[in-house]
Amino acid sequence: MPLPTLPRPCALGLLVARSCTGAAPPARPEGGPSDGGCSAGCPEGSSCTAEGCVPRSCPQRVCGPSEACLDGRCQDLACAAVRCGEGTLCARGACLPTACSALPCPAGEVCAEGACRDLSCVGITCAAGARCAQGACLPDRCEAGPCPLGAGCVDGGCEALDCVGVICPAGAWCSGGACGSCGPGTLPGPGSRCLD
Repeated sequence: MPLPTLPRPCALGLLVARSCTGAAPPARPEGGPSDGGCSAGCPEGSSCTAEGCVPRSCPQRVCGPSEACLDGRCQDLACAAVRCGEGTLCARGACLPTACSALPCPAGEVCAEGACRDLSCVGITCAAGARCAQGACLPDRCEAGPCPLGAGCVDGGCEALDCVGVICPAGAWCSGGACGSCGPGTLPGPGSRCLD
C-alpha cells in the first residue's frame, strides 16, 4: 500500500508533519515502508508515524505523552494518518464531533462522553481531586489551597488547564491557551491586562 501523499508540496524549509515550514522533505519511494520511512529511527525529540518522523512538541507548546506536533498543534500520535471531515477532529485515532447537542465546543475540544473535552483528555478519567490537562491528571489543589475551576496544580502553583505545557517568551503570559504580551512601556498585570 502506498504511503499517504502530502496535500501540497513544501517550499524551501522543513516539513512539520503535513505542514510546510521550510525545505521540502526527501522524496519517499512509492510503496515504501508503512512506518513513514523512519525504520532507522528518528532524531531525539521526535516520534515515528506513518507520516514519517514528527516533532514531539510544537514551537509554543510541550505536547502530552502520546502526542506529537501535527499541523502545527499537539495531536494524538494515533491521529497521524487520520483525516477527519468538517465539524470533527481526531482524538485517540477516531474522528469526533466538535459540538455537543448542537453547541460548539471551544477550540481544540471535541464532544466525548456527552461533554466537550480537550483532545488530549479524551478517554482519560481522573480520580476524585484531579483534573485532566495535556493527557495527564493534575491535582485540583496545591499546598496553599484549592485551585479555581479550570485550573490544576503544576509545580506547586495553580495553572489554567488550557495553559499547561504552553511555552511563552520572556515578558509574555498564557491566557486561553495562547501567549499574550504587553506593548512597549507597559507591564503585565492581573487578569492578563497590561499596566502603564
